[in-house]
Amino acid sequence: MKSESDNVKIIERDQYKICIKQDLKNELYAEITVLPANCKLKFINKGILIGVINATVHYLIHYSQTIDLDKYNIWFQFILFLTTLILIRSPPVEQATVIKDYGIQLANWNGLIIFPYRINKQLTQKREFISREKVLDVIINEGFYKWYQVIFYLCIMVHNEKKLRLMFPHYMKMKLDDERLIYQLCQKYLYTEEDKKRHDCLH
Repeated sequence: MKSESDNVKIIERDQYKICIKQDLKNELYAEITVLPANCKLKFINKGILIGVINATVHYLIHYSQTIDLDKYNIWFQFILFLTTLILIRSPPVEQATVIKDYGIQLANWNGLIIFPYRINKQLTQKREFISREKVLDVIINEGFYKWYQVIFYLCIMVHNEKKLRLMFPHYMKMKLDDERLIYQLCQKYLYTEEDKKRHDCLH
């Protein structure tokens, strides 16, 4: 819920958009949401794809000898329509909420394209909370992407876990400047001044 102390900043890129909401007054949390750019256009394109698939099958059934399903025509088209709706999902949205003195909550959702944004979030959202005691650090790591492309990505070092936890797995090709901004927000809200001093001493 947005309060008077909240400050919202939106960063728009070619492939994605970042929405950053901070509690500047009390400095209690920072919420970073990453979603694809031109969401409405992608919704329209996927809607058109569903229509084309169903129209093609409808043509094959009624005007071609390829498929003889007249007896089960209505049921077949209904099942096909539901299948395409389920398989063709809305673009993925990923969110990281850094809560002061508590930890980081990771969330993601990508529901059906026929539902609006808020309903998809309520129905399909998956959340995971990592307590501050388990968070060793938030880092920008270097790795290889497809065709050996070098990329930098945000991840969390979790206590007693061998693998790094990706913060935004669907948006690993985020600009480095944006990753630095998110990294700074995590450091600001996750750790106290004493934690930061101890962290600096260890490094």
